[in-house]
Amino acid sequence: MFRRIFVRIKGFFVRPGMEWAAVFNEKLSVRELLLSYNMPLILLSAFAVFFGTLINYHSAGVEVAITHAVYTFITFLFSLLVSYFIVLKLLSVLKTGTEKEKIFKLVALPSLVIYLIHLIVTLMPEVFFLRLVNFYAAFLIWEGYNRILTEAKQKKVLLSLITSATVLLLPLGIFHLLYRLSGIY
Repeated sequence: MFRRIFVRIKGFFVRPGMEWAAVFNEKLSVRELLLSYNMPLILLSAFAVFFGTLINYHSAGVEVAITHAVYTFITFLFSLLVSYFIVLKLLSVLKTGTEKEKIFKLVALPSLVIYLIHLIVTLMPEVFFLRLVNFYAAFLIWEGYNRILTEAKQKKVLLSLITSATVLLLPLGIFHLLYRLSGIY
């Protein structure tokens, strides 16, 4: 299962255009894509947060580690679904005629980079600078739109910016909102 995920992520880093072509030719439903790619990395990230909290923050108890792990799971899953619905609504308003599965792929697959970087930084906080690699998700979204849209470049730029903003910023917003509401930080 994880081999397939990491092969896909590697493909996005090594040859993003060819990887998007392969992705858009695959016949995976939204459910299959979510269960095959996103959920395993989201769950792995949540477990990493649990263990990372226990290892890196010795004063934190198991309750705090569980809370952090649950918040991570909720943040990543909720932000993925909200991003998908925002982009789905935007593309329906713009009448692009893009299939739902392709729209979900545009949101879900670049998110894998974010989950992987979060996983690495959680286990090794010293490499926090790797979070800059998250911006590569915006490039992947741009490449994805180039594969499925025939509209003018201005429209692709606008759609890429909005999609990238939702994919990159929603997890941060939801994460901070959960922590503010809970009073942990």
